[in-house]
Amino acid sequence: NLAMADINYFAKKSIHPNNNPYPFNLSDFQENRLNEHYFLVFDGKKIVSILSLEYRVECFVKIAKIFNVYTLPEYRHKGLAKANLIAAAVSARSNGYIVQLSVYRSNKAAQKLYKSLKFKPVEYTMQLG
Repeated sequence: NLAMADINYFAKKSIHPNNNPYPFNLSDFQENRLNEHYFLVFDGKKIVSILSLEYRVECFVKIAKIFNVYTLPEYRHKGLAKANLIAAAVSARSNGYIVQLSVYRSNKAAQKLYKSLKFKPVEYTMQLG
């Protein structure tokens, strides 16, 4: 178990807007919620890939939402995020949860990764005005 300070340190040191137009939001990690779990990939003691998985029940349906999938730029294209996503999905599904995530329409690299793992679009967002 890592302290939130460790997660915050990773976020502060590894996220650079110039390298990633979709950095995870540091404020998402400020609150340690009991239903949120972190899946981390290490290179030695260094965190190199991360995602968070939040368990919830919506309309009596068990949902596991994946958030904040991120890998340090120098560790990308090595299968780390994919392995981390598989671990999170296996964990959630083995406990009877439906696994969901959201992705920006413009983030084609992430969409390609998620589609390779058989994620499919199931809904869309509507906005007034």
